[in-house]
Amino acid sequence: MIMSPDPTDQRAYRSALGRYASGLTVITCRTGDRLDGMTCQSFTSVSLEPPLVSVCLRTGTATLAAIEEAGSFCVNVLAGDQQPLADRFGRPRPDRWLGLTWTPSTAGHPELPGCLLWLDCTLSGRTAAGDHTLVVGRVERIRLGDPAAGPLLYYGGDYRGLGDPSAEVRLAG
Repeated sequence: MIMSPDPTDQRAYRSALGRYASGLTVITCRTGDRLDGMTCQSFTSVSLEPPLVSVCLRTGTATLAAIEEAGSFCVNVLAGDQQPLADRFGRPRPDRWLGLTWTPSTAGHPELPGCLLWLDCTLSGRTAAGDHTLVVGRVERIRLGDPAAGPLLYYGGDYRGLGDPSAEVRLAG
């Protein structure tokens, strides 16, 4: 028999939701000379008219504060070979930008190299949601990366590739 986890048990809840595969993004923002960014797996399309996306960021993060200050941000959708970028932006580290080459988007936010897709967004709305803030962005510009590249996926607490079930699982750092 399959047990039903208690949703109030954070560890069980997190493990249960780990059964849902998601792509990975790095949300970036530049305010003046300051660069902010964080790995985010909670990203989705919201609307075609107008073109809206959402990201869910932990309340109190520097990246969320930067987005609120700037009123805009960039979504960098990671390709299958970009686990190092997911790791780099997955935890707070003061040197995450050190030695990293990036290109300014039209709005001036960092576009990280080698991504599948870049979206320049203006802040359209935000809503408190528990310990996170749901951020809605209006897509102002789309730039596509290599169409032959596959996505970096996250499933069961590990990085995965698309369509290759025999691939070795790489543990997330």
